[in-house]
Amino acid sequence: MTPPPPFPAIDRPGALALNAAHEAETAPLDAPALERLLAAAVLARAPRGAAGETLALLIVLDETAGAESPNFRWFAARRARFLYVDRVIVAPAARRTGLARRLYAEALGFAEAGRAPLPSGKTVRYVERAP
Repeated sequence: MTPPPPFPAIDRPGALALNAAHEAETAPLDAPALERLLAAAVLARAPRGAAGETLALLIVLDETAGAESPNFRWFAARRARFLYVDRVIVAPAARRTGLARRLYAEALGFAEAGRAPLPSGKTVRYVERAP
């Protein structure tokens, strides 16, 4: 029996379209790469709007993910345990609604629940003051 996909509530085509619209700020992502990220993720969210459209995408990894990005490798070389926000993207129509703040708050709550150390105080202050 094939195991269910990780984070089944995430609309894959919607997540890929949102990422494609913002890959200059994040990184390119195709369907196999998205599945690899979701399989490695400890937290992933892609809230939808009333019409079913994907409003945002959050993917959080921990130190076991083995991601190849230079930023992930930087953390891996310096920390035994950590959470890494691989990507957080909010669709233009959902910006200035507090959605990114809620997604980051969920990631911080996940960290506070003992999953991994919190980010630095500087990062927390930046997220708290972000518009």
